[in-house]
Amino acid sequence: MAAIFAGQSTSTPPLSAAPTKPKRRQNNNNVIYANPLPILLETPRSTTSLGLFSPTRIVNPKFSAIYDPMTRSVWVTGKGDVRVLWERGFFGKGSLSRSEPTWLTRRVMQLNGGDVMTAEEITAKRREQRKQFKASRAAAIQKAAQEAEASFSASLASPGSATYDVPLAKAPHNVPRPTFEPAACKGNADNRPSRTEEDDGTKGADGVETIDEDDVENMEHLQLTLQEAFFLAWGLDCLRILDTESGQYLSLQTLWSLCLSASASPNPFQPAARAASHRMDNPFLINYIVYHHFRSLGWVVRGGIKFCVDYLLYKRGPVFTHAEFAVVICPVYEDPEDAVSCPFSSMSTEPFTWSWFSTISRVNTQVKKTVILAYVTIPAMTRTNGRTLDGPGCLGMFSVREVVIRRFVPARMRD
Repeated sequence: MAAIFAGQSTSTPPLSAAPTKPKRRQNNNNVIYANPLPILLETPRSTTSLGLFSPTRIVNPKFSAIYDPMTRSVWVTGKGDVRVLWERGFFGKGSLSRSEPTWLTRRVMQLNGGDVMTAEEITAKRREQRKQFKASRAAAIQKAAQEAEASFSASLASPGSATYDVPLAKAPHNVPRPTFEPAACKGNADNRPSRTEEDDGTKGADGVETIDEDDVENMEHLQLTLQEAFFLAWGLDCLRILDTESGQYLSLQTLWSLCLSASASPNPFQPAARAASHRMDNPFLINYIVYHHFRSLGWVVRGGIKFCVDYLLYKRGPVFTHAEFAVVICPVYEDPEDAVSCPFSSMSTEPFTWSWFSTISRVNTQVKKTVILAYVTIPAMTRTNGRTLDGPGCLGMFSVREVVIRRFVPARMRD
C-alpha cells in the first residue's frame, strides 16, 4: 500500500482545477482481475472471530481438465473454470482466440447482428488495410518511376529544352486522410446473419429477439501448457486432470511422469522410455523451473514465441499493460560431460551467435521490452540416482540466475 500512496500529493488542488474522472474501464479491470492467483484468502467477518489473531480461510477451487496427447496440452472445458483461470492469473489461452477466450462472445454478437467489432476483427481489418496500403504505395512508386524515366528520355530527345518536370507520385501517403476512421470500429450490418421469428431468444428493447450465450454451443476451450498445468496441480493444488481412458483423475506422480515423457518424445502417441525421459536436462524441467521461478516472484508469465523468446513477463496482466521483460532460457550443465549424452535436440547449450543475439535484442527493443537471460544450472547426473526424478522434489536441485541485457543505440542514447 505504501507504493500506491507514495506518488500522491498532499497539497490541496486549486478551486479552478476540475476534478479528473477515473477511467471506468480501468476500474472495472481492477475489480475483475483483482486476484493474482485462483486461490483466495478470506478473513471471517463475524464479530466473534475478529481480533489480533483472526483465522484466515483458504478458498481453493478445484478445476477439472483433460490431457490431449496430440497437442501435448491440457484442456479446460468448463465455462466457470475457464473464466476463473483467466481472471485470476491469466492462465492458458483460448483455442479459438488470440489470448482471452472470447469466441463465444464473438459468436453471440455475430448472431445478434451487433455493430461493434471485437478485438480480433479489428486487428484483422487493420492488417488487411495495411496490406492494401503497401500494395497501392508500391504501385504508385513504380508508376512515378516510369513517368520520370519517360520524361527524362523525352528531354534527351529534344536538346533545346534543358529542364523537365518530374510528375509527383500520387501515392497513398501523399493523400490527406483522417487519423481515425469510425468505420474501422463498426461492423457491416449487411454481412450479419438476419434473425427470423422462429429463432429462440429474448426480445431486446427494440422488439427484436436476441440470442443468449446459453443458446449457443461453446466450441472453445482453455488450453494450458504442461508448465501451467503442473503449476496449478502441484504448486497451487487446484487442478485435477482426468484420464480419458480410465475415467479417473491422474495422481500427482502420474502427472509428473506424463509431463516428462511427453516433453522427451517427438511422437505424441509414443511416449519416451523412462531412461530417456527421466534426465535432469529434460525440456519440461528446464522450462518449468523458469516458469515457477517468475510466477513465485509475482509475475504473470506468458508464452513469448511472437518475439523470439521463451516467456514474457507482465507486471499485472495483458489487459493492463504490455509485457515489460522477455525471457530467454539458457541451460548450463554443471557437468559438461552430460551435454555430450543429451538426447534432446531442443536443448541448446552452445554459446549464442552474435547474429542470433542481435536479432533477439533488436526485435524486443523495438517493442520496448528488456531481454532477460535466465541461466538454469542443470545438476550433474553423478549427483542423482534412479529415484531422484520420481517426483517434483528434484526441482530444488536447480538454480536460476538472471542477466539483464539492454541494447545500446548510440543515436538514441546520447545522454
